[in-house]
Amino acid sequence: RRPCCASGRRDLGGRLSSPQQVSAMAVAAEEVDESVFLNASFPIDGDMLNLTNASYLASAGFSGYEFPSDSIGIVVFVVLCLMVLSLCAAHCYSPTPQMTLIVALANLVLTIPISNIFGVAGSLNHNDLVAREIVGWYQLVCLLVALYYTYVVVSQAMTPQRPKLVTVPYVEAGSKEYPHEFVGCGVCGDVLSKSWFVSCKTCTDAKAGGFNAFELCHKCVMIHDRAHTLLLWEDDYCKGMVDWEATARQNQAPENEPLIGGHSG
Repeated sequence: RRPCCASGRRDLGGRLSSPQQVSAMAVAAEEVDESVFLNASFPIDGDMLNLTNASYLASAGFSGYEFPSDSIGIVVFVVLCLMVLSLCAAHCYSPTPQMTLIVALANLVLTIPISNIFGVAGSLNHNDLVAREIVGWYQLVCLLVALYYTYVVVSQAMTPQRPKLVTVPYVEAGSKEYPHEFVGCGVCGDVLSKSWFVSCKTCTDAKAGGFNAFELCHKCVMIHDRAHTLLLWEDDYCKGMVDWEATARQNQAPENEPLIGGHSG
């Protein structure tokens, strides 16, 4: 019969260990297990990570590539935050579609490390789960905004911009519709829409180029002879005669405008 001892346990060599030694061995084993867990190389079993939460991993110094808690990861995350804040401030001063698209994409980039933090740990932790769902919905909103403004920006780039023309009333045109069914630029030959175009009365009267009517597109109207009588048409009706002096003042660059501007009549 093998003797037993209530105050200790035998090691692999059959020697008796004291309770203090047993306790020390247990602590050492826990430290080894924790160090192996925290310093393990990827891939790591997802179940191991899900048994903890994001705050514990951050405080324990876990620095996997999906968890930016080391010094470099923190610096990159702070820089991303500053970039997004700067772009948001710029968007407040210049809320253009291009700027909105940039802000939406910047927010998507910023949420990547945040979603990784709560995605790599804590599916069993309620707080991490709620945070992950909030970040996920926020990413979806940013993605939809980015998709919409991508369409807007691409459409603007593909569509010629209409020049801002200032007109004065032209009595001779009255309320008559444009007399020609088809319109096209007499300079470059582009087919035009009746929703917006400019006709040159001077060239039309002179039968310039052999045309019965001389119309101009968005680009050619800006380089046409400004001594001619140009009429702006929208949806088949004349909006007036182009006033080049008023048009030049309206399109004047903001930095060239006087500090105290006059009022237009």
